[in-house]
Amino acid sequence: MKTRFYYLSILMTLVLLSFKSSYSDKIVELPFTLVDGYGGFPVGFGVLGKALAEDNPWSITIDQNLKGVPTDWNNIVTNYIWFDPRQFAFQNYKQGKLNDEFFTDLKSSWNINLDKRPFSEKPIKCFVYVIHGKDSNGVIKYKIDTNNNLDFSDETEFTPVLADWEKLDSLADKFSHRVKYESFRDGKLAEIFAPLLIVDRGNGTLLRNISQYGETELNGTKIQICSQGFNSTDYEPASILKLSNRDEIINENEFILINSDLYQNLGVSINKQVLRLKKLPKDTVIYSSQVGFNAVPFTAKEFRTQETISLHSYKGKYLYIEFWGSWCGPCLKELPEIKKAYINIDKSKIDFLGVAFDKVDPLEKILEREKIEWKQILQEEEDGIIDDYNITGYPTSFLIDPNGKIIAKNLQGEKLLDTLNYYTKKK
Repeated sequence: MKTRFYYLSILMTLVLLSFKSSYSDKIVELPFTLVDGYGGFPVGFGVLGKALAEDNPWSITIDQNLKGVPTDWNNIVTNYIWFDPRQFAFQNYKQGKLNDEFFTDLKSSWNINLDKRPFSEKPIKCFVYVIHGKDSNGVIKYKIDTNNNLDFSDETEFTPVLADWEKLDSLADKFSHRVKYESFRDGKLAEIFAPLLIVDRGNGTLLRNISQYGETELNGTKIQICSQGFNSTDYEPASILKLSNRDEIINENEFILINSDLYQNLGVSINKQVLRLKKLPKDTVIYSSQVGFNAVPFTAKEFRTQETISLHSYKGKYLYIEFWGSWCGPCLKELPEIKKAYINIDKSKIDFLGVAFDKVDPLEKILEREKIEWKQILQEEEDGIIDDYNITGYPTSFLIDPNGKIIAKNLQGEKLLDTLNYYTKKK
């Protein structure tokens, strides 16, 4: 599945209608505590890769005077792991290590808002150094500067544990390293500890993540908070939530129902270490990409005929809509099952629609080669309807009922026809 950089793409566009003019928004700020582990969230890893090239803008930010680097290792690589990437970028910019043009690009791509969040201009230890290499026997070794004193002589060397994707919680519990770092909280410097896990993918590639999440409570319901797929601890630019007793993931700006009250996830203020929720009036009409909510309206041109189509065009019928691309292997693997469903289903009850993140020529060729008959919308940029439906991976599909409400998501595989028939034949 093709994915964009996780925690830069999960922001969704939504529409809120029918607010009463007399209603005053209720923002709830919930302090949260830090908990070791993964909390049932999807787990991501970053790579401890090669040394930065000299022409890499970040190379100048690496301290060349680290102490205690082993002299009997070969192929030593020095890496740092960012706990707060935006603070790290800001302080290096203020020190003159990152130029204006580069930092301006970062502010845009990393969503760094200097007006919204205060940063420390004085450099703080919002990162930790890690070195890895091979000993004289060719065995991979690594060291972490766990106390953040820029000296590895007081640190233990480790051989990375082999990744076991079915037992990540157990690995994190047994093999995570307690690391100290600094964070700028509410105008003050805070010393924080976090568990850092390093594993071997199985081919000598080292992966790392920070096995920690946030936890808070509202009206007796526990809420868990994940930051950047466990690759940082700043909870920006988006924080995903889940209730401890449910599997559903709530992205930033999406909605969560707690004891019959509806809230919008406004994300985390790491400066205060609080989760911000907005309580909505019970009669709020919401358009979202979440199951159980009204699908986001759209209007676009059909790729082949250039006729105008909209979500309203399908009112009164079910709509199976799939986001895909001709370049996407998993998407092409799904095509036979979608074609089978399209050919055999009762088309008086359901329509199919494709939204292709693609280019004109490859889309034309795949539609002709595969004899795809259902309507298509071409999106050459990941904006518009793709952003509206919060698409972060391909293929992604939705089933929308005759009243415009999303009733299912990611219906795929050999049971697609049976599943669609199940929904469309329900009374």
